[in-house]
Amino acid sequence: MSWKNRIVGHGEQAAISFMANPLNWRIHPKAQREALTGVLSEVGWVQSVIVNRTTGNVVDGHARIEEALKLGDETPVPFVEVELSEEEEQKILLTLDPVAAMAAADKQNLDALLRDVSTANSAVADMLTELAQENGLLSALGEEGLEDGAVKDAESVELNVAAPDIAFPSDNEYGIPVLLPQGDLAGVPRPCERWGMRARGSINPGTLHFYTDDARFETVWEKPEWIVKSGASAITEPNVTTHPTTPLVYVLWGIYRKRWLARWAQQYGLFIFVDLNVEPMFYDYNLLGVPKGWKHYATRGYDTKPEFLTSDYECAVKHAGTKEIVFVVFGGGTATRARCIAEKWIHMPQESHVIEGRYDSDGGS
Repeated sequence: MSWKNRIVGHGEQAAISFMANPLNWRIHPKAQREALTGVLSEVGWVQSVIVNRTTGNVVDGHARIEEALKLGDETPVPFVEVELSEEEEQKILLTLDPVAAMAAADKQNLDALLRDVSTANSAVADMLTELAQENGLLSALGEEGLEDGAVKDAESVELNVAAPDIAFPSDNEYGIPVLLPQGDLAGVPRPCERWGMRARGSINPGTLHFYTDDARFETVWEKPEWIVKSGASAITEPNVTTHPTTPLVYVLWGIYRKRWLARWAQQYGLFIFVDLNVEPMFYDYNLLGVPKGWKHYATRGYDTKPEFLTSDYECAVKHAGTKEIVFVVFGGGTATRARCIAEKWIHMPQESHVIEGRYDSDGGS
């Protein structure tokens, strides 16, 4: 017995020229669309849209076409043509995705892929995290099969980490925890990666930073143990976006959470870079719980707002009582990088610029 080949052609045409199937029953939520766009941006087209020559309807690939349209009506989209009756078209429309979803996971191979694959797109990282969660692979740290040397000092990381509701000592009326004194560190431990670049459960023995969409690290507050289980040796405090009109109570809540997380991480030996990326009007509140003389700070760079870097640096120097501080700037473009070189600050470029080849992953040109 042999199966019929129903593929009758292939090509590429403008996104606007495809005809959506009126019986398409699949709904694509925001998270799926963001992950799809992320993969297309990082890799490109590897799967064609399927079109039925008989009816002209799309059989598979509606979401890819819709995302392509966001780039412009004439965006080229690869497709394959099949020749099906209307009844066969409906059968394929109904079964194509469900049949694929029936596949089971080879957990050994999946675990290997999750360890080796990294992404600079937060939506893709979230998707990989969910995949790992669904298959029980988030406790990879220290599991049998982890290659020797894959994690720096892995034996020293607490595997059964839990984050109880602890009231840490405070020196202010808001109960914001006081950070513990820490030793000297001349720079940023490598590799330095944004939270969400890898699936949770992956290992990064360097530095994790949180200069990304606030929603991307909400799980850090819910399950801070992932910071420790990442194997990181240093973190920046999770930054919460503020504006001049942000209510003070919301700002204080954000400061409390990031300082609590930092203080909690310190008990597992993580080095802390205090986050300065708040509106200048909130500087005094932002440093509650940070001991005088603290020398390690981080902030976000914006080419269009150089005055923010100036005020952040001056704030750090004032609190440290010296210019001998480690001041790390994440992101920004050419102007920010030039400023960091001139001021002898550490510049960590954003991942998209590294992918484009502007800088290497450690900030070099």
